[in-house]
Order: sequence, then structure tokens, then C-alpha cells
Amino acid sequence: MNLSRIVSGTCSLLTAACGVEGTVNLQNPNNPLLVPRKFEIGAYTVREGYEGVFNVNGENFTISKVGQDYVLSDGSRLVFWGGLVQFYAGGLAGTKFSLEGACPSSDKVIQPLIVRDTNKGSFTVDSESFSLNKGETNELSDGSKITYLEGLSQDFAGGLHGAKLDLECH
Repeated sequence: MNLSRIVSGTCSLLTAACGVEGTVNLQNPNNPLLVPRKFEIGAYTVREGYEGVFNVNGENFTISKVGQDYVLSDGSRLVFWGGLVQFYAGGLAGTKFSLEGACPSSDKVIQPLIVRDTNKGSFTVDSESFSLNKGETNELSDGSKITYLEGLSQDFAGGLHGAKLDLECH
């Protein structure tokens, strides 16, 4: 397959893809196929819930204030919207964040929460809510996919709580 990476503003051959960053299939330039963008995201909050700790495709960073953002190396932006930790069996724990400029279809507001002491995750992406067991995938209405990889719950001061997930944007 003949693939070429395009970046916003560099659309000499493929005007249909202008403004979208991603990879396109050049075998058929009249109808290029946008190859999905993939993100592996670890999204955690500290036990007290005031800080977000993230790992996105190998980039590690901490956001210590609600509404603060971090610009990833690919130019997309992650904004931390808060954390939640419920300290009882079956309680929810995790973060809420938005990922802007990452998915061609739209920006995503994501709230992955683990269900403590289980293998389940409770997710809200934009206005779609669903539950997943570890390893399961859910397809969103725009064709994007969320896979729940694992949960983390560290019950000590400064411990992290949250989920690791794959986001495949369409």
C-alpha cells in the first residue's frame, strides 16, 4: 500500500484531505482512505483527585490544575477536567479529559473510570456512555473505537487511580 503522511496546510496532491492530519492511501488519489489514528492513553488521578497523570503514546506528563492543557508532540492537545476517587469497593476512580485536534471526526471528551476491585471500566466519550470489561472494545457512533486495557488503583497517599485505554480515531 502506498501511504503518505500529510499535515495541516500541506495538501498539494490531496485537496480533500486539507486540514486533516493523518495518513492517506495514495494508491487511489481520487478517493483516498484516511488511515485511523491510534492513541494508547494512560489517564490517572492521584488519590486526592486534584491532579492528572497521563501517558499518551509514550509521552509522560502531569497536569496539576483543572482546565490546564498539554500539547502532544503530534500537535493535538489534552485538557484535564478533573479527577474522581470513591474509596469503597465498587467505587469509581479516574479522570475526565478532552483530546483536541487528534481525531479527524471531532474532538473527544473522555471520562474513563475504573470500577474499583473489579475488571470493569465505566466510560463516557462525548455523550456516549458504556461499560467494558478488561480487553473489550466499544465502537462509537463516529466509528472511533475505545478498548479498555487495564485499571490501576493504588490505595496509599499519592497513589494513582484510573484506566489505560486505546483510542482509534476515525
